[in-house]
Amino acid sequence: MRKLAIILLTVTLGWAQQPALAAGSAAASAGAGDGARLSDPAVGRVLCSEPGRVFADLPASTRAEMLAYYIGGRVVPKDTDLGEKARLDTVTNDFLHITTSVCRSVQLRLLTKGGRDTVVAVVETVKTPVPDSRISFYDTRWRELSAKKVMGRLPRLADFVRRGADAKKAAVALADVDFPMMTLDFEGPGFGTLVARQRLKEFYSASDYKRLAPVLADEVRYAVSGAKLVRQ
Repeated sequence: MRKLAIILLTVTLGWAQQPALAAGSAAASAGAGDGARLSDPAVGRVLCSEPGRVFADLPASTRAEMLAYYIGGRVVPKDTDLGEKARLDTVTNDFLHITTSVCRSVQLRLLTKGGRDTVVAVVETVKTPVPDSRISFYDTRWRELSAKKVMGRLPRLADFVRRGADAKKAAVALADVDFPMMTLDFEGPGFGTLVARQRLKEFYSASDYKRLAPVLADEVRYAVSGAKLVRQ
């Protein structure tokens, strides 16, 4: 078992030195169900090649070591450069969730149309008293892409206005919202749905939220469709 772990670690450490894979081949994605452990996950190569903008305090070698342990069947927390504990929670072929500190987590989801068209969707969530997320997009060499290319525009509070709600009442209610708190999570079979949830109920007092509740839905969903996210 120890020999196997050493071999896995040696191979995986090499990923950090390679350009990111033009990831997400159809053959590899077959059978990458929720929580499935693969010997060579495409998203793992992207994780290990990230240059330090998303994982500034988690060196590539540490990420590779965590991945090797996960592939070997163990979740082993590792120290970050800031003295926090990072933990790789979930890995499939095209999705992973990593906790980088007590107050931050990151999701990587490969959006693949085929060939070299793979997009890396990065969701960063800060676990303040009211959690808040942001999403950004990159190619597999970690060059940032416009959100317009992938989902038209980034989620905003106006997207939560209920269908059929009075437009004027909604505009008045939203005008007083200074902090449009929302979380983003890839969920469902194959982590194929991005769920945006507005968290204003946790931020505002009950009396203040009463003005917003009639016009705002709790969540908005986007389906993974090739290299795009399409609102449902």
